[in-house]
Amino acid sequence: MLKRYVTFGVFGAAHHHSDWFASTVRRHPKAKLAGIYDADRRRSKAFAEKFSIPYFDDLAELFPEVQAGIVTCENVLKKDMCLALARAGKHILCDKPLGLDSKESEEIIRACRKNAVKLQVGYLSRYSPEALEAKRVVSSGRIGRLKFIVAENRVEVGVVKQLSPWLALSKKNGGKGAILEHSVHAADLAQWYVTSPAESVYAVSAKNLDPSFEVEDNFSLFVKYRNGAYSTIDGSYCRASSGRPGDVNLTMFGEKGEMSLRLEKKALELFLGEEPRSTQSLIQTKLGDTYEGVACWNMIDDLVDCILNDKEPLTCGEDALRINALVEAGYRSLNTGRVVKI
Repeated sequence: MLKRYVTFGVFGAAHHHSDWFASTVRRHPKAKLAGIYDADRRRSKAFAEKFSIPYFDDLAELFPEVQAGIVTCENVLKKDMCLALARAGKHILCDKPLGLDSKESEEIIRACRKNAVKLQVGYLSRYSPEALEAKRVVSSGRIGRLKFIVAENRVEVGVVKQLSPWLALSKKNGGKGAILEHSVHAADLAQWYVTSPAESVYAVSAKNLDPSFEVEDNFSLFVKYRNGAYSTIDGSYCRASSGRPGDVNLTMFGEKGEMSLRLEKKALELFLGEEPRSTQSLIQTKLGDTYEGVACWNMIDDLVDCILNDKEPLTCGEDALRINALVEAGYRSLNTGRVVKI
């Protein structure tokens, strides 16, 4: 009898996103959480206790128990973890970023194709109801061709240090910081809406706001796309530890109107010519109190559907490659002080 559910394992619980994904798998009617492997045994045991699942001291010991792996380990470990999963024939949800650079991401993508496994990349923001509705609005032509996007995904520095302190360490991130780790949600959304590859980027960064970070904790990117659209992207760890939540905000300016996406506030606002402002409330509260709760549900639901029905995920390896190219150009611009073509 054909199995109509998917068993997941967590492979590395360094990133706090591992809790979000694991919680969602446990609630999903077509998914099961089978176990955790982490090279840090103390972290593995704590995660296993929290979710009432077994922990495994050896990576390969978890493989027979799962059909898919959730990769939320440190960024420098993702390539080897994903390659091991792919070669074992396991489908993959890899948190962002996929590889530290395009070369690593391409290697992961090739391994997944060779072994016929699904690869979903953790661009979580795409899966929020507001972001999905905004995509439909843009695709319908209601606000006309996009000309400029102001995109932000800033976060409180204390939250980063509390939940995922390894993000401040150079050796855990290949010598890279906030541009690698935290440009991605805003950059992915902007490119998804513009529907055109990035052509060039100019990057700036100030002296670290928090001197304990070994990598850059603030930045701004100015991006030009091949179709003539532009965006600014700020994903800095720039807020003081005040308790204020992070943000995923985009304001999109089109030829016919303007649209503002505020994921933390669960709002999508449209300004169409002289038409009064309309606010759409789209959150299904039964799936979670925060936008992450709903977006995680939609993301896991998408991957389960793709595995059971042989489809391709909304966020795939090719999307990660486009962001890799943007990030790499951003670092070259930061080092040279010049606009860099992609």
